[in-house]
Amino acid sequence: MTKKISILLFMFLSFSIQVRSQTPRYGIHYSGGYSNDTIVSSNIGTSCNATGLNSFAGGWQSLAQGAGSFAFGNMAQATQAGSFALGGAALANASTTMSLGFYVTASQNSSIVIGSGSSSSSPLTATVAGITMGMGSTHPTLFLSRASTANKTGRIAIGDVSPQAKLHIRSDADEDAGIILVPADTANSDAFIKLWDENHYIEVNSKGTMDIRSHQSPIRLVGSTLTLDGKVGVNTTNDIDGYALAVDGGVITTKVYIQDVEDWRDEVFGDDYQLMSLGELESYVSSNKHLPGIPSESEVKAEGYDVAAMHAALLGKIEELMLYVIRQQKEIDSLREMVTVHFGYDACGNRISRMIMFQEPNRMESSANEDKNAWLEVLESGFAGMSVALFPNPTDRGFVLSLTGEEDPQGCIAILSTLDGKVMENRTLVGFTEEFDLSGKPAGVYLLRLTMANQTKVWKIVKCN
Repeated sequence: MTKKISILLFMFLSFSIQVRSQTPRYGIHYSGGYSNDTIVSSNIGTSCNATGLNSFAGGWQSLAQGAGSFAFGNMAQATQAGSFALGGAALANASTTMSLGFYVTASQNSSIVIGSGSSSSSPLTATVAGITMGMGSTHPTLFLSRASTANKTGRIAIGDVSPQAKLHIRSDADEDAGIILVPADTANSDAFIKLWDENHYIEVNSKGTMDIRSHQSPIRLVGSTLTLDGKVGVNTTNDIDGYALAVDGGVITTKVYIQDVEDWRDEVFGDDYQLMSLGELESYVSSNKHLPGIPSESEVKAEGYDVAAMHAALLGKIEELMLYVIRQQKEIDSLREMVTVHFGYDACGNRISRMIMFQEPNRMESSANEDKNAWLEVLESGFAGMSVALFPNPTDRGFVLSLTGEEDPQGCIAILSTLDGKVMENRTLVGFTEEFDLSGKPAGVYLLRLTMANQTKVWKIVKCN
């Protein structure tokens, strides 16, 4: 019934127009304004002007000025060829443009603007070819750029920015630029961003775990400073209290710096530090098979060790070792003061004898005015009642062993060996003098061991070349 009434009303209006004009007309001309039969333009409404070829203006004070233009609404204007304006104060002021909404302006060829500005003096304006969308602002919320060629696609911008990538987001001055992905069913669905292909993506699964995956290719984080707030596990789960990083595997680095060290063992050098005697240390090591203050092998294998604590403990042992060395050096210096070595030489300058003499400690503590030469004695004189001379020593080729005394040296055994115990010569003496040939032997220190009458003594022989 309604459809029939509409058709009858249209026929009545058309008949009324034809009756008024009494002449054939092209286009639709109704209720004032301007249109032209010659250019086949049409106007409907109040004070609407269609002045362009094949143009249409409708509503209130709308203007269709360009060829093939369309303006409909409240003061809508389509001023250029192929322009289209629909809405309130919608302006299409460039060729092949479209302006839809309120207080919107399309001022660049091939531009489309959709939405609303804030007022007639502050419209939402499209100044670039593409689709501009916004609401209640002079700045766009969404922009779709024009494709560069027919077989390409454009770019998308969110915010007032010219897109430099497929999707470009720019926030306003008082807000953050963010993307929120929330699945409706978080218990069974994931939120993810896929990059490139199935092997590269960022995902938060239904268990709330976040994964950043790059299968068969590396992940590189580049920045002047990278901060990770929380625990990190590499090839493992880090559930150890007090440790921010857990690694199952090796770590290669060129530098490690440890801060906030509480113990550094310099108390070893304190005056009240009780240094264990070497006898006590020997007994402890013999019983425990490790140094005191250092964890045992089984403890380290079972529990690992703290690097900073271990460095401090090892430093303590090095400091104790230095104390032992210092103490030993003092004892050596004291012995040097007690011992004097005299060498004898022949007319050619070859050394033919060596005597080691010492001062008895109790005699050294006596008055300095005493004659110290009275405290000297020959150490070699105690070997089986005979004196021993080795010359030349050092030597280039060989040396002579000379025995002096009342005893017959027959049966005395002489063994020449290297420092590590390798026997080079083993002979039984038959006289007071024996020659030993070292030519062809490497330079170094050798040992001569004499055994006679259940007594044994060792001398060092130095071969220079």
